[in-house]
Amino acid sequence: MKTKIVCLFDKSGSMASMEEDVIGSFNQFIKEQQQREDEATLTLVLFNAKTDTVLKDIPIKLVEPLSSATYRVGGSTALLDAIGETLNTIVLEEHKCKCPSCSERVIVCIMTDGLENASTMYSKRDIQRKIKHLVGKHDWAFLFMGADQDAFVEGGNLGIDHDYIREFKKSKKGFESVITCSLSNSVTDYRNGGDGHFVENVSGATE
Repeated sequence: MKTKIVCLFDKSGSMASMEEDVIGSFNQFIKEQQQREDEATLTLVLFNAKTDTVLKDIPIKLVEPLSSATYRVGGSTALLDAIGETLNTIVLEEHKCKCPSCSERVIVCIMTDGLENASTMYSKRDIQRKIKHLVGKHDWAFLFMGADQDAFVEGGNLGIDHDYIREFKKSKKGFESVITCSLSNSVTDYRNGGDGHFVENVSGATE
């Protein structure tokens, strides 16, 4: 079965000075996923006060590297709106296509370094209900990677299980450990038919 990989990455102003680390780690993650033979697509959503869908359902092997021209930080953090808008779009598209060839597993990967401070359309309860429904009824997986915060509290408040949450230090080593290592391993497990939860304590993630 095809896998839909959806990455929602924070590009708010608090990510300033970390652009190169995010870009490098993400590109290494993509490079590793492109080495696999099974079918997968990538949707990349970057968010601050607004939600920007940079890539939509692109076959993973055709994904071009992320660059500073695309990943440009600034603004506040409308995390809830980014999640809500993205999930609604995917669910609506799935409802439109009922043919077997459209059948796919979905893993949503959320990375943020700041707390919610700008959403106007969705509340934490709204997002929690959506995520719990999609995990329980449709077998989706959600990963939450939070930098410089209590990620287990913040991710848990969104309805994401403890085993699918990673907390890390906002540093070059932290991004490399969490995105290049933890995220890649979890997405690979999910593409292999597993549940995609984080399985290892990553060296350097909190250093």
